[in-house]
Amino acid sequence: MQVTVEEKGAFDRDVIITVPAEQVNAMLDAELSKLAMQAKLPGFRPGRVPRKVIEQRFGHAVKNDVAERLFQTTYPQALSEQSLRPVGMPTLKVGDVTKDADFTYTASIQIFPTIEPQGYTGLKLTRANVEIGGEDVERVIQKIQQHHAEYQPSEEAAEMGDQVRMSFSGSIDGELFPGGQADDYVLDLGSNRFIPGFEEQLVGVKAGEEKDVTVSFPADYHSQELAGKEAVFKCGIKEVKKANMPAVDDELAKKAGIADGGVEKLREEIEKRLKQDAQQTIQNDLKQQIMRQLLEANPVDLPSQLVEQEIDGLVEGMKAQYKQQGIDPDQLNIPEEEMRAEFQDKGRERVTLGLLMGSITRKEELKVDDAAIEARLDALVSSYVQGEQAEQIKKMFREDPKRMEEIQGGALEEKVIDWLIKQAEVSDESLSFEALMERQEGQSA
Repeated sequence: MQVTVEEKGAFDRDVIITVPAEQVNAMLDAELSKLAMQAKLPGFRPGRVPRKVIEQRFGHAVKNDVAERLFQTTYPQALSEQSLRPVGMPTLKVGDVTKDADFTYTASIQIFPTIEPQGYTGLKLTRANVEIGGEDVERVIQKIQQHHAEYQPSEEAAEMGDQVRMSFSGSIDGELFPGGQADDYVLDLGSNRFIPGFEEQLVGVKAGEEKDVTVSFPADYHSQELAGKEAVFKCGIKEVKKANMPAVDDELAKKAGIADGGVEKLREEIEKRLKQDAQQTIQNDLKQQIMRQLLEANPVDLPSQLVEQEIDGLVEGMKAQYKQQGIDPDQLNIPEEEMRAEFQDKGRERVTLGLLMGSITRKEELKVDDAAIEARLDALVSSYVQGEQAEQIKKMFREDPKRMEEIQGGALEEKVIDWLIKQAEVSDESLSFEALMERQEGQSA
């Protein structure tokens, strides 16, 4: 076998593979002989069909099969010999399979870039130092009260914390836009579920009134057709409901999942959860700081195939989120190219960070053991279920190689992040829990 590699660009390669005639003849003969033994044709006994008849009747199909088998056996070997690591499947230009002739085909591929990570030690990081106070616990209790509140129709004007049932119709420059209409929609004022500024303008409305709400879509809104544009929503207020808040007592604690121990136990559990949330948020904040600095220190060119594959996953993820919310993404009439353009920068960042983290892992010889993988699995499952059900889910995960590969990857990423933090210059800043969460929300927006 002869292999020639031609560079067609920074990451583009044409791999030209020539299989000698002797190997082609051997495979052709083997396939034709096998077919002659199996073929059943009128006028011939099984296994007695002449070779010439077999070639005339099945020759084209046999040559296609041989070409496929030669590719499957020689392509991986050629990549190994040339130390090529392709991004995806090749585009093939295949020659003819002919007896007594060499077989040549060209596999056009893109290869992974070789990255030498820079500036990943001595990063300057700021770590939040958060103390959970009684006011933080009280805010959670208030949310529990709101969740279990009973809403009663009211003739009074709507305030923050009230529920408003309404119809609305949104337009831009007088034209209705897809997804901007609803009927009997229930909105909790203060939930921040709508475009910034929308809910505030409904404060003061009463049942039976109409209200025009003028807002501007954020510049980074998921639909580029709407991003940055001013819209007017004509709202018909059908009902205003006031919340009847339950008392903070043992009954509320039971509704919140505390079987025994009452309000005191509820406060303890809330404080415990808030501390866990704070620790996780602090770690995520450090991770985001690391990622930003790695991107700044390592501008890299990327193969287009690698970026497109990442965008594929992001688009599918967005569609899945819409479906979970009961929205058919196809009904939003967002062009596919618009969705892909929206994720272009994010796709490039994710690919770059993945390559950088992989390079750092290999260079520093960082590995995870079975205990770290098991701890990652425990943390993942225990955040959703406990007890016997958790053990069943973990067993299901362990029997799924793809799932376990993802968990191993997550555990390895955790180890790399922890290692980078240890190599960094870390300064502490005091921050309230509320400020920490607001900052995290701002970074995620």
